[in-house]
Amino acid sequence: YTGRAMTAQEGLAWGFFNALHESAELLPRAQALAAAALQGGATAERELLAAHGLLAATPAIVDDDISSPRVNALALSIAQQCNLGCGYCYADGGGFGQAQPQAAPMDWDVARLAIDGLLAGLPPGATARIAFMGGEPLLARALLRQASSYASDACQRRGLRLQLAVTTNATLLDATDAAFFAAHGFAVTVSLDGEAALHDALRPTRGGSGSHARILARLPALLARQGEA
Repeated sequence: YTGRAMTAQEGLAWGFFNALHESAELLPRAQALAAAALQGGATAERELLAAHGLLAATPAIVDDDISSPRVNALALSIAQQCNLGCGYCYADGGGFGQAQPQAAPMDWDVARLAIDGLLAGLPPGATARIAFMGGEPLLARALLRQASSYASDACQRRGLRLQLAVTTNATLLDATDAAFFAAHGFAVTVSLDGEAALHDALRPTRGGSGSHARILARLPALLARQGEA
């Protein structure tokens, strides 16, 4: 070292060299720890860690049983169909890889039992969170509204707060949906991939046409209802 200031590139190279040197020194210790764990089990491993000064006086991790956390949120995939054909869709159009996705929406009894199970585990004053997803959840508009109203009434009886959410492509959104979402305090997430050319390339309809203009035409009804909940 010449005593002059290092350039940024030299500093990076020096740091990389030191890291390699430290790794070379730590490798035999790591191999010894692994061998001890295999041969002598957890006790031998702890003794070796302590001998190398690598064991904290107070364990950071304990083996105490952890009680199951309270479930306060529920995501209902109420539709396994979608009217768009997004190439990157992780849900495979709502079918999640099924060879024959269910054409009909989620059965009402399934949704009701899921909501009942969620609310039954919450004490008065707690907040229940329910999100509606798909596929495209507005393809199951009637079920979405029925489940939301049911959950709202049930939460009022139980002294619970309720937060509702929906993720939609908004191509089917109408003024009645906007009014319903506002009345029930929904958090609405609309999938929109930027400007028209990019969005239409990524999120075409099943027939291959663009969906950007259709979405923008339907958003004013939703935006006009902001702040009404």
